[in-house]
Amino acid sequence: MPLLFLGTVLSGWADCTLSPNYLFNSDPTMHVIDGQLWLFTTHDQTSEMFIKGNDWGNMYDYHALSTKDFHTWVDHGSILSILDTPWAKGNALWDGDAGIAANGKYYAYTTSQFEIGVLVSDNPAGPYKDALGHPMITQNACSPAVFRDDDGTAYLIYGWGQVYLVKLKPNMIEMAGEPVHLSVPKDFVESPIMTKINGKYYFTYSNGGMWGEQKFPKPQIKYSVSDHLLGPFTDSKLLQDIQINPDGQGFVHKYAGNAHQDLRCYKGQWYFAYNRDSKDGIHRHVGVTKLEVHADGTLGVIDPNTDKGVVEGPINFVLDAFAPYKREAEEFHARQGADEELGGRQDYHFKMKNEGFLRYNHMDFGQGAGGYRIEVSCENPKLENGKVEFRLDAPNGTLIGESPVVCTGGKTNYVVLTGATERLVGGIHDLFIVAHGEQGDASGHLFNINWFTFTKNAPSITK
Repeated sequence: MPLLFLGTVLSGWADCTLSPNYLFNSDPTMHVIDGQLWLFTTHDQTSEMFIKGNDWGNMYDYHALSTKDFHTWVDHGSILSILDTPWAKGNALWDGDAGIAANGKYYAYTTSQFEIGVLVSDNPAGPYKDALGHPMITQNACSPAVFRDDDGTAYLIYGWGQVYLVKLKPNMIEMAGEPVHLSVPKDFVESPIMTKINGKYYFTYSNGGMWGEQKFPKPQIKYSVSDHLLGPFTDSKLLQDIQINPDGQGFVHKYAGNAHQDLRCYKGQWYFAYNRDSKDGIHRHVGVTKLEVHADGTLGVIDPNTDKGVVEGPINFVLDAFAPYKREAEEFHARQGADEELGGRQDYHFKMKNEGFLRYNHMDFGQGAGGYRIEVSCENPKLENGKVEFRLDAPNGTLIGESPVVCTGGKTNYVVLTGATERLVGGIHDLFIVAHGEQGDASGHLFNINWFTFTKNAPSITK
């Protein structure tokens, strides 16, 4: 399928990319939840309309998308962020796993600075809350993913350079023993994923790529098969050569060729999700395609340069207006009078000028929205008549909600404004968040917008 933009399909770069132009994403894992295929990814905190930085130190949050038919995908927004693991030493969330169902809840496992944390939510799309108040694993902790065997036992597999497997207690937040070191192919670097196909255990992994000054073999996804969960996994086979795109000057970025993958069976068909470098050779996208499982147990090799993806024809993305956690401001499709600024811990907000706006295409309000939440800040004590508006389909379109904005005392002194929508808004619309006010700063900025979401019910009124 062509490169996917929200509500639009662009021809000319044939691939199976599932990253609309408001989102760079990577490190996919997949789970089947309530009859839908869910895709969980990390987020390179930039977009094709707002490109900042040239490495992955700004991976701020995880995202979730879901589909029933691969023709339409629902983007559920940000589901957790680095702010939800206050113990984390770094500012970035590396590859992990989310949406693991157990105990009537959903669990997520994240990595930051080689420490693994565990979070829990009532909804696969979040919000997830830290379950322990400290890291779950601190030794060789990278690339965590959950494997559930046929008897229902859940295991966490993880590692960088070496692979470990540990049984989880039924509560999913504690280990039920000591991690076991697995015997795996010597060229393993990262992304250990365990899958079971036709009674055999498939260990898939990345053999690396280019990481700063470290140069590993030609980046590939490979796999090894064993009759036993603990292996040994010795003989490896190629599953995919990794695509590396140089930038416009022919330079291959120092982090190029990063690889991550997952395999999942959905409605009787196996699917493969993987990282793709973007055309600038720096940022990343996620691809999803069909996976062939041959009668002899081998897997079909996937060529990212010719991969056509899962389906033919237009692919549509809609934004879940009711993102349970939040919709980051930087996931816009167009902006005017809105300038980016780094807020807290790699999170960008937008400094809004009078009549400036952020536009979000194809926002799905379902049967109707009753309220909204939006996080703002303002360091301008001279601001007068500040307000933020929600309008449909045009900057001066139907007004569905507005809130006054005043100085909050600092650019990261955020407050969450809530309000009721002025009418029960339903269906799919382009959403415009519009700023108004007087007495902006020297550059004309009034206040900052960080994130937002809608609620199905109007907010409670406290007297």
